[in-house]
Amino acid sequence: MGWITASKGKKCYERSERGETPSTFCACDEATYDSGFPTLLINFGGQQFNFEPKHYVIYDTYKKVCLITFQEETRPVYFWLLGDPFLRAFF
Repeated sequence: MGWITASKGKKCYERSERGETPSTFCACDEATYDSGFPTLLINFGGQQFNFEPKHYVIYDTYKKVCLITFQEETRPVYFWLLGDPFLRAFF
């Protein structure tokens, strides 16, 4: 998810445990954690959804980092896993 780093100058990294798909973590602070990330415009069947940072960024108070709550999967097929955060935001 290098586009998050490039778009807003965020210092982000991916980490996986036990061979799982990596999660993306970014440097941020608790007070403004969702203000420095882009709104994602997602189109499904002609319907546009504005997926705002407040929907997909969680601040981890223990690790003091932001967690991006969707995943980009590239093996063996390319897809995005939007999951519960997307469903909570729009359904």
